Amino acid sequence: MRFDPGEQSLAENYLFMLSAIVPRPIAFISTVGESGVFNLSPFSFFNGVCAEPPILSVSFSRRDGKKKDTLQNIESSGQFVVSVVTEPLAKAMNESSAPFPADISEFEKVGLTPLPAEKVRAPLLKESPINMECVLYRLFEVGTPPHGSTLVLGEIVRYHIREEVMVKNKIDFKKLSAVGRMGGEFYTKTTEVFKLNRPR
Repeated sequence: MRFDPGEQSLAENYLFMLSAIVPRPIAFISTVGESGVFNLSPFSFFNGVCAEPPILSVSFSRRDGKKKDTLQNIESSGQFVVSVVTEPLAKAMNESSAPFPADISEFEKVGLTPLPAEKVRAPLLKESPINMECVLYRLFEVGTPPHGSTLVLGEIVRYHIREEVMVKNKIDFKKLSAVGRMGGEFYTKTTEVFKLNRPR
């Protein structure tokens, strides 16, 4: 079967992408608003981009043509923290994706704990074993308004990694038990893995 994106609706194209580009890592992003309220929300159009300097990417789509609170906070503050979603965090992560007003902290609503970061004003997430403090590196507008997206590149300026997920100064993904995003309302665990040796 073949499909032409130009002949499909926004919703159809979006659903195809969500189901075809899988599994996706989840960036659990904390920011601080201009009023000082801590925001926390998950985003799965997320990945690593560069190692020198360490840069990650997150894409923010519009909600009813409006920018999401997380993006607005990043634009105004130039700072954010990306935390890794693990199996114990999955339920709270999902609950935090509800469309709360900007003056409501998702930390409080879903029962998670903000901790002071070292280099940015946005808080760390105590319950996550990996937190990455980021500063805004670049910002790009992508797509056609009002349904386009904003691609944010953030430079990692500090890693916070719990010893319990480390083995010989490396992150052990089996101990981490990260959660990935699939299509629709489905997620995946990352504890079942297989190995393929790279050809030499």
